[in-house]
Amino acid sequence: MSSLKEILVEGTDDQNVIKNLLSVRGIVKDDRFPDNDAKNQGLPKCTKTARKEKRLLEDEEVIYIVDMGGYEQMTAVSRKQPHRAIYKSIRESRVSHMAIIIDTDTDLRSRWDSITNQLILSGVEPATIPAVPTSTGSLFLSTQPDRNVKVGVWLMPNNVLQGMLEDFLALLVSTPDQKRLWDYVTKVQAKIPVKSRFFSKVHESKAKVHAWLTWQDEPGRPLGQAVTRTYIDPNHPQVDIFVNWLQATLEI
Repeated sequence: MSSLKEILVEGTDDQNVIKNLLSVRGIVKDDRFPDNDAKNQGLPKCTKTARKEKRLLEDEEVIYIVDMGGYEQMTAVSRKQPHRAIYKSIRESRVSHMAIIIDTDTDLRSRWDSITNQLILSGVEPATIPAVPTSTGSLFLSTQPDRNVKVGVWLMPNNVLQGMLEDFLALLVSTPDQKRLWDYVTKVQAKIPVKSRFFSKVHESKAKVHAWLTWQDEPGRPLGQAVTRTYIDPNHPQVDIFVNWLQATLEI
């Protein structure tokens, strides 16, 4: 039987960006990513579990990129869907490798403390958890009664800065043409009067990235296609660090 490997993310944009980065880099082929949404949309939990079990029994090594529905659900801050909490995902599934990717937004330390509390609940030895995240991505071992689970944590954008997925993508804008467009978008956004800024400060990078995508040759492409259409550089050194962490976490 093959091992069950999961990448937990906050939303569908994260799913698509990560899947495309791994595919473009030639690390994981598309057929190793089961279609979490299209085929499983609306299916009862028992059917989804049966499909997953079938692939494991057939010794197919697959990677599930799981949309957890937001940070609150991942950390069980909300009681509406406590079954989605990270510690539940580790303790009550047959997962052997798990990569956890979250936005830090405006408070990296708070997010780190929240995630590490989940790790302690899931069987990670507190003494192995540093006070701050490792800049190249953090790795831990969760001890369960029937198995050990390798767990990795990545705080967007780069474990050091505060921000989100869009800030990570902004780091990868590197070609001269795209840099010029990015700089122009930055200048235009800075000139928007305060009364006309309908986006919050925490979403400034999100607004900037989507404006930048709107001004591409095919306006309005989703974030995942910024990778496949090479608007960003999939071979950027920051991608190397991220991909190396994913490979170490999932052993792929």
